[in-house]
Amino acid sequence: MNIALFSDTYYPEINGVATSIHLLKSGLEELGHTVYIFTTKSPHCPEEENAYRIFSIPFFLMKDRRASFPIYLKWLRIFKKLKIDIIHTHTEFSLGILGLRIAKKLNIKHVHTYHTIYEDYIHYLKLPKNKYTINFVKNATKYYCNKTSLVVAPTDKTKLLLEEYGVNSPIEVIPTGIELSKFNNIDYEYVKNLKNDFNIKNDDIVLITLGRLSEEKSVDLSINYYKKLCESIDNVKFIIVGDGPHKNYLENLSIELGLQDKIYFTGYVDWDKVQNYYAVANIFVSSSTSETQGLTYLEALASNLYLLVKEDDSLVGVLEDRINGCKFNNCEEFISGYNYLVEKLKDNNFSSNLNNKYSKSEYAKSVENVYKKLLGY
Repeated sequence: MNIALFSDTYYPEINGVATSIHLLKSGLEELGHTVYIFTTKSPHCPEEENAYRIFSIPFFLMKDRRASFPIYLKWLRIFKKLKIDIIHTHTEFSLGILGLRIAKKLNIKHVHTYHTIYEDYIHYLKLPKNKYTINFVKNATKYYCNKTSLVVAPTDKTKLLLEEYGVNSPIEVIPTGIELSKFNNIDYEYVKNLKNDFNIKNDDIVLITLGRLSEEKSVDLSINYYKKLCESIDNVKFIIVGDGPHKNYLENLSIELGLQDKIYFTGYVDWDKVQNYYAVANIFVSSSTSETQGLTYLEALASNLYLLVKEDDSLVGVLEDRINGCKFNNCEEFISGYNYLVEKLKDNNFSSNLNNKYSKSEYAKSVENVYKKLLGY
């Protein structure tokens, strides 16, 4: 098959959407398909075969995101030459609209993956979150998804949400996969240097969170709970990996709480090196409930880290409470979960319980089956 993937974000950007598309492209190519990427052009983005980069500028409401303005007729002409069998969009915005229009014009089957719960992102529009803005998000989502041939939801949580919105296009639940082997490919000399940089001692317990530092990820809640933990426990460090619009606020918060010698902000980390940062840590922490799936949870488990995460429906099938991690809903449960996991660490018999459905190959095969079903193969 000739497959076209549309997204407003793509490798080497570090976020869940960019990662999932990069892995999907790789997995589909390994199955023998030709995959074309249509995405934004950003500074210093590498050249990649069959990747079409469209001129873009920083989005004025989210400076670390980019908005493109594709010329429809130009890209329609290019598209016709590629003889595309199926279009798969991963955004509802500029590139997603381009994919939608081309699919309709050329009568091509159109799959859409719903990656983002936009109710949790209303604050970027500088608008209050109320029934009017939430209804706007619901209606816009429903309008787009109902124009497609089929919608992919990463979790049952996302599928139920779309059904509540009134989406009546068929919905398939397909968990996004990860490159499991990547997280065993550790540069131990690099890890040793990181531990020196972070002043980590042999008896320290290291917490880590990784991802975009934005308001909806609730990293500030993790910091506040960590502060409470430090009141009774001294040998625990916290590494915060990533960048984003909330980074300065979080750095200032850590200083206000007197944690500047215990919390380390790495800033942007190249995707090829993230496994080394996981390797420094013992426990992965997240207070986010805005995830449609949360690839970093899978990455942490693949890195043999326990999860200490806020309870959320997106974790069903990933977190096995008190086996591969602990859930929490408040500070008391956070501290209790931490203490339980520290005892588990002493046993040295961690089992992630990750199965093959979260591998890149299984992810690509599941998406391929959706394409085949739509095309009548």
